[in-house]
Amino acid sequence: MAKPLCVDLNMKNPVAQQALKNRVDAVKGINATVRNDLRKAISAGMGKGESTEQIAQRIRNVFKTTRVRSRLIARTEVNAAASDARDIQFEKTFGKDHMREWVTARDPWVRPSHQQCDGVRVKRGEKYPNGLTRPHQPGAPAEEVCNCRCIENAIPIDEQGKPIE
Repeated sequence: MAKPLCVDLNMKNPVAQQALKNRVDAVKGINATVRNDLRKAISAGMGKGESTEQIAQRIRNVFKTTRVRSRLIARTEVNAAASDARDIQFEKTFGKDHMREWVTARDPWVRPSHQQCDGVRVKRGEKYPNGLTRPHQPGAPAEEVCNCRCIENAIPIDEQGKPIE
């Protein structure tokens, strides 16, 4: 069995920062000022390597929202930006031809639709059992991405499309 590879992505990385900008720009139902303030709050925390809880506090300070809501926003946006950046890094590192493996947090809070994907491998762009092409897939339903803590590993393949052992 091939050993999965995970790109270690520092959130100070410009790719991660651009992914965050793209994610926040896509948030619907907020005006430009709120969007800009949200981007600044999350980006500042990511740039300092802060935890999700610390970034949630930044969001609370800016938006005067609840702790639960700010945690949901922080976890969702930071993990989604990391997923987007990972996707870019995987393609740069392995090209378009590689496999992906869905990895959950493997705890009691993983949603059932993600539990069924844990450890499943697909070729890049193919769908996992839950219908997504990757964790935090842009445009996926909120019930699949909000508070998601899943990641993907990359698995290089040979010319025949088989995982490299």
